Amino acid sequence: MVGTSVYFYLQSKSVVRVKKPATSSEKGSTVPVSEKSEDWKTYINSQNSFQVDYPSFMNLYTNPKDSEVMRTLSYIPVCDASTLVCLHYPGSQLPQTDFHAGAFAVDVRRDQKTAKDCYSSFAGNSVKEKTISGVAFEINQNGNGALGHTLESSDYVTFYNNQCWILSLRIATENRSANLPGQGFRELSVVDREGVNKVLEQILSTFRFLQPAGETDAVSSSKLALAIPSTWQKYAKTFQQLHFQFSYPSWLTIDDGDESSGDIYIRRGPNQPEQLAIGRLSYYGFREYDGGSRRQWFLKGIRQIHPGQPLNDSDFTFSSVDFANGNSFLEVEYNGIPNDNPLPGGYNSNFYFGIFAGKAIMAFDMKSLKREDVLTILQSLKVGE
Repeated sequence: MVGTSVYFYLQSKSVVRVKKPATSSEKGSTVPVSEKSEDWKTYINSQNSFQVDYPSFMNLYTNPKDSEVMRTLSYIPVCDASTLVCLHYPGSQLPQTDFHAGAFAVDVRRDQKTAKDCYSSFAGNSVKEKTISGVAFEINQNGNGALGHTLESSDYVTFYNNQCWILSLRIATENRSANLPGQGFRELSVVDREGVNKVLEQILSTFRFLQPAGETDAVSSSKLALAIPSTWQKYAKTFQQLHFQFSYPSWLTIDDGDESSGDIYIRRGPNQPEQLAIGRLSYYGFREYDGGSRRQWFLKGIRQIHPGQPLNDSDFTFSSVDFANGNSFLEVEYNGIPNDNPLPGGYNSNFYFGIFAGKAIMAFDMKSLKREDVLTILQSLKVGE
């Protein structure tokens, strides 16, 4: 098992249901051998720009929220406390066997700044290469054991967009069949092991980066962590088929009575001009976000909805607004003639958008609120299905 220290940032995530799993009919095996098209979910990490699919019977844990839980999943942990994302294959799927737990783990070694550093940590263990969603990974086999417990790990390593990534397929066992005689435990059969490995490999095959190699959005030098005043109110409601939640100043009011308007408006009072609007970019004619660079996706979309207006990349300036809780927005500024501003909200507003639950969510403020208040609202925003 990999023992190098790893450092991580927070992340945003989204889970989407797909369909239903099949079950192995092989004798002696109770392992679900789900096909990708069956009852799987999709996890999207917009902060770190990747996604992966997994069967619904597996448990999703993320860092730092679940860091303490992750290291208790098995005697020799299938996921470290510092693991970025852990998809846990519970031992209950193979009851009364030596199988303790399995996992598909995603790690990022941010302290390894070069490809040489990234790959050299596995020197001597690399057995071959595998291409996953167009990206080449080195495969490294590792094992560990102690006091009747074992951990087998296949680590897939790549240096992508200046970061060292490790995707790990792990199986932890406990020799209960020998150490607890008479209690009905049996060894993990070849069929059982192959079934678990098949599911983990299917998960691996769905992993993909959302940003092309060599292309990154602007990244701020620090992440914002703003205190939410105790006097602020909380908004939580389903709007346009998504659940929106955020905090906002108590002296403002919410206008969300007309979903056809496309936006949740925050006003100073009834019938007053909006101070801030939050909603889905798809309402303004944008197609749903389909992965890759947010900047390039936005530029393509804004041209599609304004075909008669010549728009160049240089007409827009993008600034990253990143928060310590994982929320991430691009603030977009139009550099052309003010009256021709194609951004939602027009020339007299600040425009932001981010990806939540796989959907592009925008906000524009009319420059009358304090910027710190606007950013605090955006920091508190949560969107899910």
